Amino acid sequence: AAQAPSQSLFPIGGMSGVRCRFKRSGSENNDHATLTKEVVDEDDEGRALMSSSPHSGNDPPADHASEQRVHFLFLGLKLILTIAIIAISAGGWLLFYRSSACSESADTNMVSRSDSMPFAAYAYNASSSSLPTPLEMPSLEHPFIFFHQRKAGGSTIRAQLHRAATALQPPAATFIPCETNGLWCQNYYTPQYSTSQDPTVYGGHFFYPSFQKTLSVLHKPSQYPDAASLHPPSPNFSCFTLLREPISRIHSCWNFRMVQNYRHRMLQEEQHQSERLIKLSDMNASDIPSALTTARSRYGEGCLNEPMRVFSDYGDNEDVVNNLHLHPEAIVDFAVHQTMSRMILEGNCIVGVLERCSDTKEVIKRYFPFFAPFFSCEEKKNEGHVKAGQLSEEQIEAVSSVAKYEEWVYEQANRYLDVLISD
Repeated sequence: AAQAPSQSLFPIGGMSGVRCRFKRSGSENNDHATLTKEVVDEDDEGRALMSSSPHSGNDPPADHASEQRVHFLFLGLKLILTIAIIAISAGGWLLFYRSSACSESADTNMVSRSDSMPFAAYAYNASSSSLPTPLEMPSLEHPFIFFHQRKAGGSTIRAQLHRAATALQPPAATFIPCETNGLWCQNYYTPQYSTSQDPTVYGGHFFYPSFQKTLSVLHKPSQYPDAASLHPPSPNFSCFTLLREPISRIHSCWNFRMVQNYRHRMLQEEQHQSERLIKLSDMNASDIPSALTTARSRYGEGCLNEPMRVFSDYGDNEDVVNNLHLHPEAIVDFAVHQTMSRMILEGNCIVGVLERCSDTKEVIKRYFPFFAPFFSCEEKKNEGHVKAGQLSEEQIEAVSSVAKYEEWVYEQANRYLDVLISD
């Protein structure tokens, strides 16, 4: 008797213990009986858990059934592969979107960074910072250096320091450009090789990394040989630097380095009149940030970020150090961190503040007694000839917009000076 055709079942992919089995419909003697398949669950040992009709002798050959299984397996794998490709593509677009969002966020942070100034990790903390040891007398094993920040009274300090060094008994060998015989004033590098009389007192517009090499070459502790070393010692030294309120310092720098020097050159050659540099006080406030960013003195320097110019590794790269406000957050962090560490946190340097000269003098008496008798607040050298003029509130805000980092460092230097006085 003819049998009712069994219902065709589709394979269920991705389920453990499920397979497809084919059954013949129609009479046992019908050579044209059709094949159908039913889902058969199996346990882990391959035993059928669903009952089914017994196979007749006219069931399809095993190899034909195997071909059908392979066919459906291929379709299942193809479906899985398609889904995987779609998922990967979607994931890639998601990552791209998130990356773009992060980039936009980073750009926004860089623009607003100057307003928030989140340098708390580098701020001066008296409880976690050590104070320098007073230096009675500079020597080869413990030299002294003055890091001159431009337009902060440094020319006067150089002259006073040179007098102090030559008054010592015996006189100390010096490397102070403008004061030591034969040294050009605009010398930014301390000596990198030994001479017949190595200096013990330095003072000038020096880059801190240059002095680091000088210390390694000329001022090794005596117990270490003059040879290569796997673990070189940390040389001893003492340093002093003088800071000035940034708006005032930048104003003075512009008038002296840009305007005064430019006018002096124009007296000798009548050209480039279209590029005539004017005083900041005569400039439109909206033009000041751009001028301070792009202008360079005849020595190739701008007027912004002087502490970072002296103490960070970016000192001799004007496009970076002068224009920190245009650079990514990581570069700003690195420059400010190095400046704070080397100038204050490492405990080798004393800072003074031009606007607090009497406090600075007291600190010099305590930490550098050899220099104290020659330090004077009344002496003033290298005055400019350009009348500065008064900056308006709008002009001050314009200068401050590109001088935020120097203002923050100046604030930390004042906190450090407070501790040095009260110690």
